[in-house]
Amino acid sequence: MLRNKVGLLRHRSISIRSISTRSLDKCSREKPIPGLFSVQGWQNGCFDRADYYSAQLTSTIKGNEVLQNKSLEELIYECGMSSSKRNIGNYASLLYNLDFAVSSLKGCQMDLPENKPTRDVLLENPDLSLNFNNEPNVTGNTQLQDAIETSFGSMVQFRTLLLNSNLSISGDGFTWLVARIYKPKIQSMSTQVTGEIKFDELFVFNTYNAGSPFTMNKSNIMNNLEKEYKRLENERNSKEDETVTPSKSNTNNNNTPSSYYNEILSYDEVKNIAINDTTYVPLFAIDASPKMWLHDYGVFGKKEYLNRIWNSIDWNVVENRLPQKYEFKYN
Repeated sequence: MLRNKVGLLRHRSISIRSISTRSLDKCSREKPIPGLFSVQGWQNGCFDRADYYSAQLTSTIKGNEVLQNKSLEELIYECGMSSSKRNIGNYASLLYNLDFAVSSLKGCQMDLPENKPTRDVLLENPDLSLNFNNEPNVTGNTQLQDAIETSFGSMVQFRTLLLNSNLSISGDGFTWLVARIYKPKIQSMSTQVTGEIKFDELFVFNTYNAGSPFTMNKSNIMNNLEKEYKRLENERNSKEDETVTPSKSNTNNNNTPSSYYNEILSYDEVKNIAINDTTYVPLFAIDASPKMWLHDYGVFGKKEYLNRIWNSIDWNVVENRLPQKYEFKYN
């Protein structure tokens, strides 16, 4: 069967006693996703990495019953931004990301290349086709296709952005398709009820190494934002002091230098919007790690690997993760 049910990773050789995972038990090391991997490529890209991440995660939470009873998502949220627990968050994120990337793949009716692509592919003209195989509409996922076309303009633009974003990653990382949620705030991705969540737009972005769409290093972003806001505020106050007259007649003049800065939202307001009221629901991810494609496709074969990834996406799985849509979109 082409359909390969791939879930989160639990291995017979390594026990993560209390961490909630969604099993790779139904996947065999000897039966890779068809059209994507050979047996050895599947072993290198998925199982060897999963075994290593699992072993490292088990080691870092050994003896800590509280952490052992948390799901991978909870470990990412709680440990990902902690300097003392960063390793735990990193390994939980790597394990979660790897699973999420393969969980939406069903395989395709293509034989693996007999000869790996050579450097000549670097000189090939880009594919200007306007129609591709395995679009969501083909499998009856019209709701997902409508959401993609609304957010990205067309399936061609979406496919180009998705695959080229991943192609630009040099080393380990993931390209994500996510839905933006603006109220209600999601406290835990593991407790989602899809029907109770609404999104306004879809986005594509990259994370690198152990980066996660659940955290996206928001604290660092907001620290930088706070510094910039304070700089602008000091600049505004300085210019106001220079333009003030004893009668203060120019204070409310729209032409004064301060008028622009008065329109800037406060730091607390921006922080509330960016962190407290906005989050992103992962729908699909592509693993960019060379460990996933180097064995079967060679040094110059990443583009071929990505084309096959597109043909292997199970859009039913992706659409099942899609929340309901707001009737309006905020800017």
